[in-house]
Amino acid sequence: MSTSLQVSYKVSPATVTTNITVLREALKKELEQYDVVVTSDTVKSAKTLMADLNKLSSQINEARKDIVSSASEHINKASDELKSLMEMCAEGREKLATQVAAFDAERLILAVDAALAYINEQYAGRSVREPFRRVRPFEWKKLSAITDAGSLTAASKREIDTTIEACVQLQDRYDARVARLDSLSEIAGLKTPLSQDDVEHILMCQRDTDYDLEVNRIVKKALAREKTAENLAEQAAAAKAEPVAEAKNPEPAPAPKQTHDEKPPAAGKVKLSVACVFKTEVPQGTSHDAVETEIRRVLANAGIKTLHSVHITENA
Repeated sequence: MSTSLQVSYKVSPATVTTNITVLREALKKELEQYDVVVTSDTVKSAKTLMADLNKLSSQINEARKDIVSSASEHINKASDELKSLMEMCAEGREKLATQVAAFDAERLILAVDAALAYINEQYAGRSVREPFRRVRPFEWKKLSAITDAGSLTAASKREIDTTIEACVQLQDRYDARVARLDSLSEIAGLKTPLSQDDVEHILMCQRDTDYDLEVNRIVKKALAREKTAENLAEQAAAAKAEPVAEAKNPEPAPAPKQTHDEKPPAAGKVKLSVACVFKTEVPQGTSHDAVETEIRRVLANAGIKTLHSVHITENA
């Protein structure tokens, strides 16, 4: 700030000339004659002096006020003028603060735009796909993120590079897990390899131990499903190759469920209900509905499309 805007001042103490000393001595002598016990002879004059003292006291007080007012006039004037200068400073600062705030707001937008442009550049350069683009440009919405020229600072770029690297590592781990699905399925003995959809919910898992545990559970479940399908397919093929009439020691099967909406047989034909008994093993806890669904799928694939009902019982 220019030195011409610095406050300079000089105070000259006010000079007051009075007859206080003379008045003090005269008042002292006047009161000395009454510094005795008031009697009937002096009471009247004592009361008169009391009234005179009240008047004198009032005169002294008025003189005091007039002296203070006169001596303070220049002080108060200077004080008021200085206060007006302070108000000018406050108004000027307020105007500047508004402009600075608007400027800073534009700079913050510029910082975010610069961060976004650099982030997208790094995404493209390192082939980061959309699901793994997890860097948020608004984290660099700060004035210190850009230079005076409006470009990202070196420190901001290093911070973004670090977060981009984390995205790349996540994507690489995801891709590596997907690429290992075929070999993992082959090692486990699966005829149909696991697909990406089978493990999609766990591919993003940060901890490899948790991922491996879940994949092993999925593999065991798939193996059990394939084993059940194989058993049912074998039994369906055997049932199709051997007529029911020639079956040896057939076990009685419950009668098929009757429905009331069946259509009558065509002219010259009769309806038959053929019961076949399949024995298989399924993992403990497998529901009857799941078994029936698999049976219907296997038989349909084998060309048997007249299945009406399925009755399942558990043997000890």
